[in-house]
Amino acid sequence: QLSAEETFGKVVAEALACGTPVITNTETANPELADDLSGATLPAAGVADLSAAVTRILQNGKGYYTPYCRDRAEKLFDKEKNIAQYRNMYSELIEGYTN
Repeated sequence: QLSAEETFGKVVAEALACGTPVITNTETANPELADDLSGATLPAAGVADLSAAVTRILQNGKGYYTPYCRDRAEKLFDKEKNIAQYRNMYSELIEGYTN
C-alpha cells in the first residue's frame, strides 16, 4: 500500500531528479511533485490499481519517463527560482505587515 500520510516526498523528489518514474497516491502532498507523466498518481488504491500502474511503467520502460521526470524536477526544484519565490513571499508579507 502507498503511504497514506506524507507532507513532502523527498524520495519522490530524488527519484524525479534521477529520471526515475514514481507511483504515489493522491491523498498526500506528492501529486504536487509527481503526475501521471512522471509515473502514476493513484487514489487510495488497492493492490490491483498499484499492480496495473507498475505493469504500465515497466511496459513503457524507464527511458519513456526519464526526460519528463528530469525536466519536472529541474522546474520544481531550481534553487535560484525557489529563492526568488521565497524572497517575493517574504517581501509581500513584510509589506502587508507594515502597512
